[in-house]
Amino acid sequence: MTKFALAFFLMPFFAPELCMAAPTTPRAEVRVTLFDQPCILRGAVNEAVLKIIHTISPEQIYPTTILAQSPSEAADGLRKSLDKLKKTPSTPTQLDRYRDRLTRRFTAQLSFFEGLLTLKQTGQPDALLEKGKRILPEKKFKDFETQVKKKAAAGKAGPENFEPILDLFNEAIEADPEDEFHRAIRILDIHYVCNFGDSEDSEE
Repeated sequence: MTKFALAFFLMPFFAPELCMAAPTTPRAEVRVTLFDQPCILRGAVNEAVLKIIHTISPEQIYPTTILAQSPSEAADGLRKSLDKLKKTPSTPTQLDRYRDRLTRRFTAQLSFFEGLLTLKQTGQPDALLEKGKRILPEKKFKDFETQVKKKAAAGKAGPENFEPILDLFNEAIEADPEDEFHRAIRILDIHYVCNFGDSEDSEE
């Protein structure tokens, strides 16, 4: 085969239209607020999915600082968060574990504050202890029981007096799954892009 014929034969395989890069997945973005700052949530899913994901993000779904509230306010905040989780439409399967773990953690915390509210109203720790016994491992419950009875006997049922007990309780229940959320959106190639001050940050 002559050089001319060989060049003519190979030419179609190097035609520009055949050498184009494979099309990339379209990327959508929505404007959101993160820590009171305007941000963009961007990823290879449609805008509706991005909005749903942001709705259940830790910054949006977690109740406000519960120790600064009364037991009834803390319980109400947790109920609203649980209801929001339940009513939020389906999300990508990568977020299923985060949603399941968060539901378990909020449900346990709600039991704590319901029991604490009863203690505040009646002066009796029985309801709080019953909930703790049902939720906590036996060894952790023994420490929990001792501290609750001590606070109840001293008439100190306010949230500020129960901070060490709540810390003990939180360490024994389902761990905070915030890292699970960030891991899931990284897998999905979804990113928060924010402008904090003068620099642009990507928050995952």
